[in-house]
Amino acid sequence: MTLGSVSARVTPTPDARVDGGDAASSTRTRGEAFIGRRVVAPGGAPPQALAHDLGSVPRAAAGRPMAARQVQAAPSGAGALRREAMPTSTALRRDAGEPRKDWTLMGMTLKRQSTGYQAVLGGLNTYHRAAEASGTPPTGDAAARKLEVGRQLQALAEPLHALGTLTESYLSGSSHGRKEALAQLGVQAGTERGQLESLRGQLARMDEWPADVNLADVRELVGSTTPAMPLAQACEALAGLRTSGLAAAEQRVVLDKMLAFPGLDHVSARQAIAGDMADTLVSQYAASGTPIRPETTGATFGDARLQGGLAKLGSGAINTVYKGLYNLPDGGTFAGVFKPFTGTGEVPAPGTQSGIPQQRPAMEMRNVAVHRIDSHLGLGVAPRAEIGLHQVGGEHRLGLVMSFAAGHSPLHTGDYTVRLEPAQAALLRSDADLVKHLGSAMHAQGVTLEGDLLKVVNSKEVETNETGRSQDTVITRQELDTVVAFDMRDPLLREKLTDLQWLDALCGQVDRHAHNYLVQTASDGAVTGVTGIDNDFAFGSALAHPNDINVGAHNRRTGGDPAVSAFKGCLMPDVISASTARKLLALTPGKLAELMGPGLSRAEVSAAQSRLVAIQQHVTGLRERGQVVGDPDDWASDTVGELLGVQPDSADRHAALAALPYSKANVVRMEAITEQAHDASYVSREALMVEQGARADAMRPIVYPTDFL
Repeated sequence: MTLGSVSARVTPTPDARVDGGDAASSTRTRGEAFIGRRVVAPGGAPPQALAHDLGSVPRAAAGRPMAARQVQAAPSGAGALRREAMPTSTALRRDAGEPRKDWTLMGMTLKRQSTGYQAVLGGLNTYHRAAEASGTPPTGDAAARKLEVGRQLQALAEPLHALGTLTESYLSGSSHGRKEALAQLGVQAGTERGQLESLRGQLARMDEWPADVNLADVRELVGSTTPAMPLAQACEALAGLRTSGLAAAEQRVVLDKMLAFPGLDHVSARQAIAGDMADTLVSQYAASGTPIRPETTGATFGDARLQGGLAKLGSGAINTVYKGLYNLPDGGTFAGVFKPFTGTGEVPAPGTQSGIPQQRPAMEMRNVAVHRIDSHLGLGVAPRAEIGLHQVGGEHRLGLVMSFAAGHSPLHTGDYTVRLEPAQAALLRSDADLVKHLGSAMHAQGVTLEGDLLKVVNSKEVETNETGRSQDTVITRQELDTVVAFDMRDPLLREKLTDLQWLDALCGQVDRHAHNYLVQTASDGAVTGVTGIDNDFAFGSALAHPNDINVGAHNRRTGGDPAVSAFKGCLMPDVISASTARKLLALTPGKLAELMGPGLSRAEVSAAQSRLVAIQQHVTGLRERGQVVGDPDDWASDTVGELLGVQPDSADRHAALAALPYSKANVVRMEAITEQAHDASYVSREALMVEQGARADAMRPIVYPTDFL
């Protein structure tokens, strides 16, 4: 049964009242929206047609539908809902006792009792009347609606401020009882005031308030998430729900699902309910920031599509990775790697500094979006990435399915094996000292000869001790880097690395270092392709310009507020292939948003669209200056090399400065050489690395791609 087919029957219930609503009017109908909640008569059941859907909605700790809960206490944890934040006067009297009665005689009041307590109860009633009013959507045009919501926030803030003053006054008295309950109320009022102040600040930055969205529901959605959902995002979610075509009672069911699993959009909540999806699986979608759509629920990349099931590929400290062969709907096959979502660990500095949130970072969807954009542009420099769903260890696991990426990175980490020519191996076997000298010349940690194979050890044991006590010493193995000496004049390598650089500028990829792409080569060493891997740190909302992926450019544009230090990107290239230029100029902001798909925030989409505009302006300038490459062979020319920032003598100039006596001026000059190469392009950055690695005084091993076993 889909939610779209639900038809809620509404029947009059004259005795129905809003739970805990002292100031509420009396007659409502079951299923009717009131103060952002469904009204149910005492002991009444929800509409019959919703029984199945309500049954699939996770219950709160009390085990009852949200609409039937009494408002009593402050939130008890991160998942508590806003509607429980402030008690009603009825609930407070039940918990703290009734106020003492006044002394009266012959119709005259001789002495008033519990005046401070009575004032607090009255303040609560005032607050809940304002809360009731905020359950009505504002009317008028967009500007008028925004003004009305501002007035509603003020109407809520005033009684909360008064309650804070009243509780402080009450608690300062020495003879009053109920101090524990009133102290808790004061804390609750302060928390609510903080939320309202935050909302007022966010409202001021919004252009408009959406139609048919009331403040009460927005506060409920904002307060249900940790950290709090941004106001604009909550409004967007509720606006989508209001325009979904669902009846009010159906909307309540969907909203309850969104509240139970913060991070779900309304479409995902509907899909979860309609598919009767298990709560454990829904929580994976919500925690990862992955939207629930037909294409993300295993229809193409699920167990039913596998040939022979999944096979374990390897295990790390956090995750186990699997491989599988999928039968595609078009009749083809796809060999993929499945990496289950774990939710383990914080987003590292490159991600957070670029604007990727710690909560629900949507890493899987970022990889999928990079693949979609790469595929649309026809660049062929990113692996295929899709959302998969598999049974692993007896439970459904959500994860990322990616194509196998062959090749080597320009920096190889750890040990490796080199196949020697028979004559080379025979020479080394003839004198044991030659093997030792070879290892020293390579700056490797050690080498051993096994037949025609040279085993290169490029890792070492490292001791760490945080306490100073010998028994706390930990020995770990540290893997070191080896430079892989690709020919940085290879025309295809230059072209595809530059395509990857354009893709990263568009996608806001801030972590493209020499470990994060693979170069494919033929047996003779000729480059056949480039693949950018580990595309998690893309589409950060803080990257309004394509050059923002470069540390220096970002800090100059923003004035260092905030300053970033972890970005590995380059500036936009000063050269482009004719085909890539055409495709980038033809891409529209709307198409870019479509390719990014659901799962990424409006702010992230907006930032990507801003980057696209700047890229198109830069590409137009390159066309005007004749810096567009039409003939693929021209990528090997010195002219293109200069446009890419390649300076063949950079390594020698850097080494010459390093050989001079130390001076601050020489350090600045060396840093300038490195910075120029690192800013200009991936080609110039890696060309400098290879040139430095090939020098006799290099301090780390270098290996040629054809030497790898």
